Amino acid sequence: MAKSIGNLILKGASGQIGKQVVVRNRQGRVILSSYPIASKSKTDKQIAQREKFKDAVAYAKTVLAQADILKYYDAVAKSLNNGTSPFNIAVKDYLKPTVGYVDKGDYKGGVGNVIKIYTDSILPITAVSVKVMLNDVLLETSNAERLDTNEWVYTAQKANTDLKNTTIEISYVNTLGRKVVKTY
Repeated sequence: MAKSIGNLILKGASGQIGKQVVVRNRQGRVILSSYPIASKSKTDKQIAQREKFKDAVAYAKTVLAQADILKYYDAVAKSLNNGTSPFNIAVKDYLKPTVGYVDKGDYKGGVGNVIKIYTDSILPITAVSVKVMLNDVLLETSNAERLDTNEWVYTAQKANTDLKNTTIEISYVNTLGRKVVKTY
């Protein structure tokens, strides 16, 4: 892919030239790329990804129509300072939501041990719940307690002597009610 800045010949040009080159204008730059060649048959994985992308576009259109939600995506787009639109941020947030990170360092399997959850999401997180699974069997589940805007803590209620075979599933719910589940 070639990029051209300030090119007098291609200024204002866009679209395909024959079936050889595609000219695009992005953020004041002219981008040249080869003409795309689509394969005739799509794999199941490609079909699933297209459906997921369609859902992401529908999500972005829906949420950006709400002024109170648009402000969050607009703030992220402006902070990037690279011309990324709030629409693109919303699509990315749907496809790969960021939720934060988990500190399991204080969880040793004892009653009263804590798991700290730090949220880092575009839209505010309103609820966090934790499931502790031992060999794929539910050991305990409950909501985490909010300590600060982006800090939550879960306190273990049951003893767990087999940390090696333990998985922790954390569910994050944002202001739209959208749930994202991560397993650690």
